[in-house]
Parts: sequence; structure tokens; C-alpha cells
Amino acid sequence: MIKGKQKTIPIEKLTPDMTLAIDITKPNGDLILGKSRRLTESIIERLKRFGVENVAVLVNEPDERQDPEYIKTKMKEIEQGLDYRFRKVNHIPLMIEVKELISEHLKERLVS
Repeated sequence: MIKGKQKTIPIEKLTPDMTLAIDITKPNGDLILGKSRRLTESIIERLKRFGVENVAVLVNEPDERQDPEYIKTKMKEIEQGLDYRFRKVNHIPLMIEVKELISEHLKERLVS
């Protein structure tokens, strides 16, 4: 299943590779194109010939995990959480190393 937020846009702003969010039908109910169909230049031209003015497409919203500020905040939370959990053993070299390994692992998972 293709995911994304539905947004209705004018036909002039359609671009190839956009995905239909809903079926496009003629006024009599006949199907022109089914939802989840990827648009091409020729399909867009065909829709214009049918007199379609607006089209509901799926748009991907930016993933908040790619936002540098989000990553920075989450990394700080990870460090604070680990500091709290390791507070009683922070003087043991092996435990400091374990904490650093866990921290690196969690940071890698956060940015991937």
C-alpha cells in the first residue's frame, strides 16, 4: 500500500511520478484512472483532455527523523538516559565502555 497524505492540486501543477490518492471518474461514474496509479506525462495530458481541473494525489511529508534539530534533541535524551542508568557504576572502566557502546548503537539507529 502506498502511503502519504492526500492533497488536492490543480492539474497544471501535476508532475510525473505523483500517485493518485482517489479514483478519477467521468461525471457518469465511469472510471478514468484508479487510485494508487503513478502519473506520467501522457496520463496528465489525458486528464487535461477529459477536462479534469484538480487531482487528489499522495504527498510524502518529510520524515521528522531527518530534521537535524530532532536528531540533536533525541541524542541529548539518549545521553541523559544513559547517564542516569549508569550513574552508580560510572567509576568502573568496563561499565563506561558498555555505556559508550550502547550510546553509539542508539545513535546509529536514530540516524538510519
